[in-house]
Amino acid sequence: SFRDDVVHGARHSTGPKHFTQVSHLIYMNNCLPNGCDVFPGEDDSLTQHSSIPQSNAHLAAWGYGQDSWNQLVQCVKDMYAPFDVQITDVDPGAGTPHFELMVAGNSSDIGVPGAGGVAPFVPCDGDLQDNVMTFVFASETNNPDYLCWAAAQETSHACGLDHELNAKNPMTYRSPPIKKPGFQNEDDKCGENQPRSCYCGGTPQNSYQYLMDTMGPAHLDPATLAITSPADASWVKP
Repeated sequence: SFRDDVVHGARHSTGPKHFTQVSHLIYMNNCLPNGCDVFPGEDDSLTQHSSIPQSNAHLAAWGYGQDSWNQLVQCVKDMYAPFDVQITDVDPGAGTPHFELMVAGNSSDIGVPGAGGVAPFVPCDGDLQDNVMTFVFASETNNPDYLCWAAAQETSHACGLDHELNAKNPMTYRSPPIKKPGFQNEDDKCGENQPRSCYCGGTPQNSYQYLMDTMGPAHLDPATLAITSPADASWVKP
């Protein structure tokens, strides 16, 4: 099974931003060729700062080759395919707001030994913070299904999702299946191994609907306008 940590970290001094104002871009960073340096502080993917490590940290680069990396990126794209979320493995640069997932190193590198991944805590006030950094520790396993599961879970924690008890959902700790079909459009109980109240209140969580409401659908038909009354060539009072 997959275990991760959700860490209560510092927030930007400027305050969080509403869902519709944050970036819909997730940058998957394999830290090639020389690994990644991460610095402690308020979460900011533009400067490689994270609220999770307590001191400067270094994560070893992805070590399983380009083909395996391409397959992982495509799997995460498939997970988010229904939603208005863009997945890239090309660095957007410091001038472009984005969420960042580092897929590299070991859990002990940033002080969370034993975790498959880690994400900072998201406040339950209806707002999200932009430029949040999350982590999946690729040096600990090369299983592509596990890594995809972990990647989807950590990045969606940054969007405000809790753990669920549905084994088909990447928000779960449960396995099998280790290959998760995707975010499930159904109400599921929150929890890791036993049901509990969801962190932000209530008992069920629909991760699919949450992401749809938060980020929007991947495709929207253009708006149209039609005049139904008065009909063409009809006479009406001024």
